[in-house]
Amino acid sequence: LVAPMGVRDIFCCLRCLFPSKASYAELDGPSQGVELPAPVPAVIGQRAPPPREPSGNEGDSLDAGSSRRAKAQILEKLPAMGASVRLLRSKMNCKDLREVMEAIEASPDVVELECGCLGIGDDGAEVVADVLANGDLVHRLTSLSLWGNGITDTGCSKLCKALRERGAENLTSLVLSNNDIADGGVQACAELLAAGKVPLRSLDLSVNTDVANTAVSSFARKMMGAANVSLVSINLSNNSIGDPGALALAEWMASGSASSVRELDLSFNFVGNQGVLAFERIGLRTRVDTNGCLEVDRCPE
Repeated sequence: LVAPMGVRDIFCCLRCLFPSKASYAELDGPSQGVELPAPVPAVIGQRAPPPREPSGNEGDSLDAGSSRRAKAQILEKLPAMGASVRLLRSKMNCKDLREVMEAIEASPDVVELECGCLGIGDDGAEVVADVLANGDLVHRLTSLSLWGNGITDTGCSKLCKALRERGAENLTSLVLSNNDIADGGVQACAELLAAGKVPLRSLDLSVNTDVANTAVSSFARKMMGAANVSLVSINLSNNSIGDPGALALAEWMASGSASSVRELDLSFNFVGNQGVLAFERIGLRTRVDTNGCLEVDRCPE
C-alpha cells in the first residue's frame, strides 16, 4: 500500500517540478503523477487553515548512509551551481549539513541559497546560523530560503540573530514558509527588520499555521517605530490570522514606518469584513475572492 501524500509533500513536489530559476542545478528529481486536490470553496473569515503535515524532521527515519550519499551528491554538483545553490529534498544529518554549508561558505560565487524539505529542523537551522555567524557568506547572500524544514521559534530566532548581528547587508529576500514558526519566530523577524541592518524587501512566513493574532500584533507593534525599513512584500497566507491581527497590521500599514510596503498577502486566514474594511479605510486596495484569497496593496499614486 502507498501512503497518501500530505499537503506539504505535494508542495515540495510542485517546487521541484516548477523551480523559480531554470538555471538552478537539480539535486533530486520530483515525484511524478502528483494529483492536486480540488480548490476548497470558502468565504473570507470562514475558512479553516490547512491541516498540519509532517514538515521534514518527522516521518521517515534518516540513516547515516543516506545522509552521506546526499552530502556527496551535493558536493559533487556544487561547482556547477554557480551563484544560485538550490538544495531540495536531500535529507542530511547535522554533521553532513555542516560540511555542505562550509563548502558553500568557501564558494565565493554563491549569492542565493535555497534549502527546501531537507528535514533539518531547529538543529539544522542552528548549523546554518552558525556558518552565517562565522564566515563571509552572510555578506554575499541576496536571497535565503529555508522552507519546509520543520523549523520552530528556536531555529528561526537563532537564524535571525545571526543575520542581524553580522549585518547581512545584501540580503533582500528571506523565505521561512512551511515551517512550525509561531510568536517567537515572528518576533525575531520583526527584530531583524527593525534593526535596520538588513535591507529585506521580501519576507515569506506563509504556511506557519501557529502564526495567529498575537504573533502579527506583536510584529506590528515592533515595526511601528522602526526606521530604515525597506520591506516591500510580506506573505502571511495560510496561517491563522483573524480580524484582530488584520487590524493591527492595518494600523502599522497606515504608519510612516510601513511606507515602503506595497503588498501584503493574507489569503486563507480567518480575516473577515472588519479586517478588510480596516485596510480600505486607510486607502489600501484589497482583492478578495470566494476561494479565500485576500491580497492588500497600495493604490498607485
